[in-house]
Formats: sequence, C-alpha cells, structure tokens
Amino acid sequence: MDGFNKCFCKSYEKRKIKFIMPLTVMVLIISILWLLLSYFLSCSCTYAASGSSAIVIDSRTGRILYENNKDERLPMASTTKIMTALIAIEKGNLDSCVKIPKEAVGIEGSSIYLKEGELLTLRELLYGLMLQSGNDASIAIAINVGGSVEEFVNLMNAKVAELGLKNTHFENPNGLHNENHYTSSFDLAMITKYAYTKDDFREIVGTKNFKIPYEKFDNSETENKYRYLKNKNKILNEFEGGIGVKTGYTKDAGRCLVSAAKRRDSEIICVVLNHPDMFSDSKRYMENAFKEFPTRRLISKGDVAGQIKIAGSNREYHEITVQNDIMYPMSESEFKNVKYVYEYDKTLKAPLKSGDKVGKIKVYIKNQLISEENLVTINDVNEKELMDQFQNIA
Repeated sequence: MDGFNKCFCKSYEKRKIKFIMPLTVMVLIISILWLLLSYFLSCSCTYAASGSSAIVIDSRTGRILYENNKDERLPMASTTKIMTALIAIEKGNLDSCVKIPKEAVGIEGSSIYLKEGELLTLRELLYGLMLQSGNDASIAIAINVGGSVEEFVNLMNAKVAELGLKNTHFENPNGLHNENHYTSSFDLAMITKYAYTKDDFREIVGTKNFKIPYEKFDNSETENKYRYLKNKNKILNEFEGGIGVKTGYTKDAGRCLVSAAKRRDSEIICVVLNHPDMFSDSKRYMENAFKEFPTRRLISKGDVAGQIKIAGSNREYHEITVQNDIMYPMSESEFKNVKYVYEYDKTLKAPLKSGDKVGKIKVYIKNQLISEENLVTINDVNEKELMDQFQNIA
C-alpha cells in the first residue's frame, strides 16, 4: 500500500470511530429511557388497576352511582372505626361511665392521650374516636363494650356476616396494619349506609368540634380543663352538604376516606381507598353523582296515586296513596322511561280504615324494577247503608 492510501485509510478509520461511538451512546441512552418509561407506566397501571378503589352509592337505596374496583380487598386504615362506632352504639350504653384501662394507654398512632383510671362516658370516647381518630379510644371502647379487644373484634366480624358482606375482615378496632385486616370500597359503603340508620352515629360524625372535660380521678391537676377535638374530615367544611364521615391513613393502606353529603332529597356516600388526593377525588365523584343522578320524588305519601273499587263500599271509587314516599336517584333519560305497575287485592271488602293496605305499586326503569311500595287507602272506606243495598236489589 502506498503512502497516500495508508494515510487515507488511517484518516477514514478515525472518522469511522468518531461516528460510531456517538451512535452507540445514543442507542444506549434511548434504551435506558425506554426501560425507565416502561417501568413507570407499569407502576401507574398497577396502581390504577389494583392498588386503589372507589365507589359512590345512594345512602337510602344503595344504588351504585360510580365505582372503580369496588370488590377489591384493600387495607382500610382508620376507616375501620366506622364499624367500631357502630358496634359501640348498638351494644353499649353511650351515657355509661368508662374507667380507662391500662391497655388503652400509649397506643401507637393518633391518640386523645387517655390516662389509666381516667373516667369518660362511652359517648365522649366515640367523639374522640371519630373526630380525633384516637387509637387509644378504640381500645377503651372495645374493652368496655366487648369485655376484651378479641371479643369486640368478634362482634365486628359478626356484623359483617349479618350484613352479608364478603370482602371484609377485621383484626382490630382501629385499623393498624394487619395482613388479615381488609375491606372493599363496596363493603365499606354498605357498612356506612347501615351506620347512617343510627341517629347517634349521624350526630357524632357530622360534628366539627367537640370538647371533653377532664375528670379528676386522682389528686393531680390538669393544665387544661378540656380536651378540644377537631374533626379531621375536611368534607364537613369544604364540600356543600358534607355531613361525614371518617378519614384514614397508614403507610400500607395509603390515604383512605369515607365521605357523605346531603343536598335536597339526595344523600350519598363515597368511599376511596388508597387515593393520594383523597379529598379532591371524593369531591369530584360526589359532585358528579349529585349532578348526574339526582334523587327524584316520584310519588309522595298522601298524594293521590290512583283510585280503586272496593266491594260493598258506599262509593264507586276510593282514592289511594303510597305507604311511604317513592324516591330514587336517576338520570334524566332514566326518568323519562319510568313505568308504574299497580297490583290490587281483589278480595278486599268494605269496611276499611284509612291507611289499610289495598295492594302495591311497582316502579320500573324500562324493564328493571327499582322500587316497590304498598298502596293504602287515604280515607275510611264505609259499607253501603242498608237502604242502598235494597235499592240495588230492586
């Protein structure tokens, strides 16, 4: 090879190396970025598909207005205390005096700082449980109502079975993490729906601030005369119609929230499990539910729902009404497709009293039964007088 060719080849080889090296680095960088992007996308999909759950229901009918992974079993953190409060309300005497046991002192997590031997009513402990999320209050309640924490937890799980729920199991009354302590958003919504049938529950979870007086149980002096409790649930202050119910957080459960709100005839319950922005998400879900599925009053008790013939009565027709209001959450298009089917008891004879059952009314959206209610007389139904009966014979 002559000198010129040698120089040319060496120059070409240098340029080739300079060209190849940047290309190799570029491919490597792109590969790394793609792997990182794939990883983050897979994490995001896992969170959305199986790491979180949400539901909105109508609190009266239980109709599901929105749901995402409603049956997935997830940890629930302090939303556990909804069931704790429910059992205490059903099984305990809220005005009874509770002497705080040593087992309830110094419990990890949120606390109302109970002292051994201190005296509080069960009702005051419930406010400490639901407003301040006191884990110590949960233990004091469990021992007072159940005799022991274990027996109280048995009562909690018995209530789950009674309500027919399949994806909930309790291991403690406060929600501290345990692999066998879980619920689903659907189950927790049903538990809350049932709890809302209790006036004491409604009153407690809807309270923004509460104070508990310190009782002197020994000769020591307390710096303050009251424990001042502030509800941690921002829904009460930041969402129109907010009426409850409970926040929750642990590292394993993430941020959990059960909310409730009432506007006009509509009352809804929202549950979010493992939602980092739990308040904003809950507000959005509930706002959409109120807008898309307002509760419509189809027939009110006392309104004339029809007329009926009754054998042996002194009038040809008698006005009837529903025994209870018929209300149901539905969209505008559903409302336009409501159908009523009347079923009368053809064996009825006069006389009847006002409010006596004469049949039932079934309400359908297209072919789906959404409500069923008794039909009753509005006024007394009297028998024909003897003279009228003779005239009919004649």
